[in-house]
Amino acid sequence: MSAADFGLLDPAEEDALHLRRLLTVDERPFQRISKRLLAKDALIRKFPVQLPTPPPDATAESEAAAESEAKPSSSQESSDAERQKYHDDILLDFQGLEATLIRIQLLKNANDREQERYAAEKSKILATAEAVRANTAELRVQLEEAQHELKLKKEYDSLADAILKDKALKPRDILEAENDKLRNEIEDLEQEAKDFGGLWQERRERFTRVVEEGKSLVRFIKGEKDEPEEDEDEGSQEGEISERKGDSSNVGTPRPDAGSSTPMHAGLDGEGGVHAAQQAITQRALGPSLQVPGMDRSRSSSPAPQSFIEGSKDTEMKGVEDTSLDNATSGASNEGAEKMDIT
Repeated sequence: MSAADFGLLDPAEEDALHLRRLLTVDERPFQRISKRLLAKDALIRKFPVQLPTPPPDATAESEAAAESEAKPSSSQESSDAERQKYHDDILLDFQGLEATLIRIQLLKNANDREQERYAAEKSKILATAEAVRANTAELRVQLEEAQHELKLKKEYDSLADAILKDKALKPRDILEAENDKLRNEIEDLEQEAKDFGGLWQERRERFTRVVEEGKSLVRFIKGEKDEPEEDEDEGSQEGEISERKGDSSNVGTPRPDAGSSTPMHAGLDGEGGVHAAQQAITQRALGPSLQVPGMDRSRSSSPAPQSFIEGSKDTEMKGVEDTSLDNATSGASNEGAEKMDIT
């Protein structure tokens, strides 16, 4: 029967086999001693034929008998030799049993040391297995990352091949030069935008000042005209008849106290200083870049006829002044808006 026909035993059967084998081998010295001591023909179980007697009185006859008895006989010698041999055999058997016990103790100590060594090796092997298991898990993660990276690289390579095969694309150095040029242009445009931002802010402030000056002028003129409005209406009604009489003879005739001006323009020249002052204030607010149409232009575009009466003359002058102020404000606003659009 070959060795392949034998299967592995269970742990319990294996332990029982080791126990039987050890008992069969190690119980022989004990069985030999027990057999030698407890056998039926054992010398230790044979009793003497004559009981020992006390020694007799010391006489000459007794001494002679004792000497004769002291001489060993052949049977006595054989029994003594047998007893000596039995004694030696018993000692040898006990020495064998002692050697067996010592061997069993040494085997036990060796087995204990082997168990300790096996336990240390087992713990070491378990620690190594745990480290290998952790390293395997880490290597598996690294493998997955490497596979993912390889997949991405393949995709990138395919995309790069598709891009490089396109003949419409320019070389990298040309694209880099164009990018540098575009960056420089962007920086220039940003700097220009900053400069225009400051200029736009300055013009906006100036335009705001112009608007505020126009509003203040409108408020000033309206406040000045509202107060003497009633007095002018009463004076115009009283002097209407007297001025009608001398209207035909005084029109175009210079007066000594009025200088070279005519009576028709006396009222206008009296208010022209106010309008000139207002125009100067507006021009200072606008600065050299913006120009507001003057009051003389608006006044020359709509001259009052000489044949009108003084009441209609005052009314028309008020309308002319309001129109000129509105034109000045709207012209300044339009010019400021146009310059802002240009910036």
